[in-house]
Amino acid sequence: MLKQIKYILLISFMVYCYGCQSPRYVSSLEDFPEYPQDKLQQYQKQISTDGGVVIAGRVKLGDGIQIQNGSDIQVNLDCHGDRPSRVYKNGLFFIDRILPKKFAGSNRHFLLRAFGYEPIDDLVTLVDGDVTYLNYTMKKVPPNRLGGISGFILNERGQPFAGATVRLSYPYANYGSLSTPSMSVKTKSDGRFQFKGLENTEFSITVSAPEYAYHNVHFHAEPGQTIEQNFKLYAHKSITLNYVYQADGHTDFTSGDLHRGQLKWTDNQGGVDFSDGKVEQYEPESLRDLELRLDQGQLKFRNFYVNGRNGFYNAGELDLDKVTQAKENGYSTRLASCQLGHVYIVRTYEGHYAKFKVIDIE
Repeated sequence: MLKQIKYILLISFMVYCYGCQSPRYVSSLEDFPEYPQDKLQQYQKQISTDGGVVIAGRVKLGDGIQIQNGSDIQVNLDCHGDRPSRVYKNGLFFIDRILPKKFAGSNRHFLLRAFGYEPIDDLVTLVDGDVTYLNYTMKKVPPNRLGGISGFILNERGQPFAGATVRLSYPYANYGSLSTPSMSVKTKSDGRFQFKGLENTEFSITVSAPEYAYHNVHFHAEPGQTIEQNFKLYAHKSITLNYVYQADGHTDFTSGDLHRGQLKWTDNQGGVDFSDGKVEQYEPESLRDLELRLDQGQLKFRNFYVNGRNGFYNAGELDLDKVTQAKENGYSTRLASCQLGHVYIVRTYEGHYAKFKVIDIE
């Protein structure tokens, strides 16, 4: 009788444990639908020969809500730069590219975000020459621990701004053709906005409107609290500059292959490429020497591509022709104010030199 009781208890325990098990997670290519399964097969074959890192897996929501795509959840590798995953139905994900061998190893930062769920910041080990499968469950945050943010969008005179778009997102992988979780509202006549139900993590807010420079900030949502914060929008500004581009790599601006010109440049247009003598629009493949940004009413220059060669410095309020030589060093890659009447020296992406003077701001 005692043996029978032990047997019944053992069977009951096994049934209980089986019922507690999570649904089967991703462990092979066959777990994926036809696409991206064919892409993963291609990648697996390639890395088994040439090496490299491929990441795939599945995430599910602990309360049983079905994940449709990347608009529901964000999956991102934060290692040697920002590497987002594509997310498919039922939470299947994979990074749609082969990553170099340098990505392999331990303590790689893997992040998952979904509105109202506990954020996941995991340290993972990535394998060289094989697909690394990662599986996660995200837990719902209790309502009393959710936070929020609210405030007013104002114009440069401090008045309520109607018709502004306020977009809330996570500060990872918000680029390209990937869909990512976001919320957005349009302000009414009082300029007020509000977002509720935010978990304890970092968020990004971007405020935009036609003919105005967008304003972007990061903030950390606090459990059970609503942050009050206002934002201002400023109308786009333009500058006019005269420039001289030295195309032979010399620092001398008095002789050689010199190109002169004048440009009108608005902060939302893109960046200047002195080798082409024009302002280039924002396109993925264009390389620009310098960008112009409007940061809360202040125009600022910054490098587009910081690669150790290019940079710039402010030579001061001078006549353009008085600057006859570019310095060999002292070039910065940080933001710098755009000042009327000042001359700036740029070491370009091609390794050449340019100088320009800001002759008008409007």
